[in-house]
Amino acid sequence: MKYLLFAMVSMATASCSDETNKEIENNTSLPGEVSFSATLNGIENGNNLSRTTLTNGTKVEWVAGDRISVLYGNENKEYMTASGGEAVTFTGKADEVAEYYSLYPYNADVALNGKNVTTVLPNIQKPVADGFDTDLSVMVSRTTLEKKSFIFRNVCALLRFELKEAGIKSVTLKGNNNEVLAGKFTVGWNDGDEPLVQNVTDGKSTVTLENNGTVLEKGVYNIVILPVTFSQGVTLTLGMSNGTELTKNLSDFKETTLSNHVYDLGQVKVLWELSIEQDDCYTDITVSDEAGNVLSLDEGCYRVGTACTVKYKIAVDKKPCSRGAFVVEGAVSEDLKVTEKEGYFCCSLTGIDSDTNLKLKNKAPNVLDFYFKDNTYSEYLIGNKNDCSGIIFHVGAGEGDNISDYDGKLTEIHGYVFAADPSGIQFGSIKEWCTETYRKELIGTHEHPDDWCGYANTKMILNHAKLKGITLSDDNYTHIYRATNYTIRTAPEGTSGWYLGSKVQMEAVAEAHDIGIKERLQECSDAELWRRDSHHWRHLGTSTERNVTNSKGYYGIYDIEDASAAREGYKDYGEDPTPVLTF
Repeated sequence: MKYLLFAMVSMATASCSDETNKEIENNTSLPGEVSFSATLNGIENGNNLSRTTLTNGTKVEWVAGDRISVLYGNENKEYMTASGGEAVTFTGKADEVAEYYSLYPYNADVALNGKNVTTVLPNIQKPVADGFDTDLSVMVSRTTLEKKSFIFRNVCALLRFELKEAGIKSVTLKGNNNEVLAGKFTVGWNDGDEPLVQNVTDGKSTVTLENNGTVLEKGVYNIVILPVTFSQGVTLTLGMSNGTELTKNLSDFKETTLSNHVYDLGQVKVLWELSIEQDDCYTDITVSDEAGNVLSLDEGCYRVGTACTVKYKIAVDKKPCSRGAFVVEGAVSEDLKVTEKEGYFCCSLTGIDSDTNLKLKNKAPNVLDFYFKDNTYSEYLIGNKNDCSGIIFHVGAGEGDNISDYDGKLTEIHGYVFAADPSGIQFGSIKEWCTETYRKELIGTHEHPDDWCGYANTKMILNHAKLKGITLSDDNYTHIYRATNYTIRTAPEGTSGWYLGSKVQMEAVAEAHDIGIKERLQECSDAELWRRDSHHWRHLGTSTERNVTNSKGYYGIYDIEDASAAREGYKDYGEDPTPVLTF
């Protein structure tokens, strides 16, 4: 028996030759034979879901060699047709009785019980692309001796779906309310003309399409089930060739399936379409499947399973850039964390259950973002913590800070970074009073005492020392020496390099402390940022501080031109300033 989609009808009808039709017309019964004509009720559409893309309708045809059971009394006679098509003749030997019942396919174990026939619909079914296993198509009919014409009707229902990809070995259907789908059942006519499924014994709640582990081809498949009402939808479980299982929950398929009707479940995708849009900060994008296989673009998208990994690099000529912020269909997903591996930034997507548009966006810097030695930043620590240069404590250009002061190192001011570690290891533990030699440190500049311009101030102090013939060391201009020779954390190319921040910049650091800069620093270093007492901050050297007795209490350079006016102070005030940089 053939079951064909209407899209394939032209091929099927071409096989019904004129010779076959003549054979049917000219057939005559031999002595002892009773011949029956047989036609088929076409399977009707049971639903019209907007999501389905399958061709409507199914064409049913007989195939030469098809066999049926002709039932009467206690007899079960085997009949066969020598031809194929929509209308054929079955021949065999039977007694002449008033009424005959028939069952397709032939089953030697079936017996007629009054007007009822009991048979079995197995729950393991053979998958047939663009059709279904015709041996499972339980059809029945009845006729009289006078008519000798069977009109067969399918007593089961069909659920149709389309597999869009290969790699599937089995498909299992289950009702979400554990409905009975297969098993031993009885068909009866009662007083009507249409056969009805009356009861089911040894019922099965799942039906599986499989063929001894053979991978299914792409195409349209049908699962044969008993008529049932799906109150909570259905679930398809796909057994993959790699041993994994994928589950597709079709909870909106709440249908009452009828005999001789086909219902579309639509396309069942093993792979989803993943499209990626990226800003020009990102390059060398690759997508890998769960097994690590690199995928190729297919019509502008990648075809992925329930999980994949996206890898990319940051374009060197576009920095500073964020290390990547992923947006899925317009909503930021906190689950899409970025990691770093083998020179790439990586993002793993899991639980993919639909076509996905992934946007790789360059995020503007924020206060408390981690800043890395490759001139990138991120809201969370990515990669080795030693690659973190510091924490962003201000974004945008500070008041009074001019790009022209940066000696051509910058074309734009994006923000400022506080180094992750102090420049020394003493942490202010040496309480040595300033000597006359050391007091040279106290000779600085007073041109920008309160401005943001730490870089410009640092240059002024360096020039001041150079004019006086002073070689910077730990015993003179200690803050500047330690800040500008800071090497514990890398100052990326394309930045100002490390310098000694200003009082106003350190005030911004203190404000950032109130919202968590201390905790952020401790994520990427072992350094501590803490107050020596209620007023003084440790490791906050400045290039503009005049007096350590103010409320902020920063240690730094005093703007005193007259060495004789320099007051004594602890040498360790200058040993451990934490430098800053501009990016």
